[in-house]
This record gives sequence, C-alpha cells and structure tokens, in this order.
Amino acid sequence: MTHPAFESKEIGPQVLAYPDLADRWRTAAQQGAIKNLGRYTAILDADLASAVRATLPNLTAYAYDVHGGAIQPTPR
Repeated sequence: MTHPAFESKEIGPQVLAYPDLADRWRTAAQQGAIKNLGRYTAILDADLASAVRATLPNLTAYAYDVHGGAIQPTPR
C-alpha cells in the first residue's frame, strides 16, 4: 500500500499557513496518521492527504510504500 509523502521541510510551514488544514494535521499526528520518515513526511489518512493535495497543488508529492519503505516521485 502506498501513501502520499512530502518533503518535511516544505510541508510543515505550508500546512500551518491554513488554519483548518493545520488543525486536521495536528489531529492526524496525534492519532498516528502522520509518519515522519526523516527527510519526508507521509500522510496515512486518505482524507487529509486529499485535502493537502487540493490545498497545496504545487507541493511535490512522493509515494511512500508502507511495506517496502521506499519513497518514489509521484507522477503529476
């Protein structure tokens, strides 16, 4: 199974610029639906991932493979 991932240094400040999205992000993090992968941050909650992509369409997304642990660029 794959989930969207974003570069950690980019996603944090971008999400915080949108209060509703930031609240959802904090809740997801408390529930373990945000996974810190060092350079990358994966979003395991599909609804939040969709909201991030819709709100921040220019942010480069990657695919995180849960089973293999690999990060691959996501085609646009």
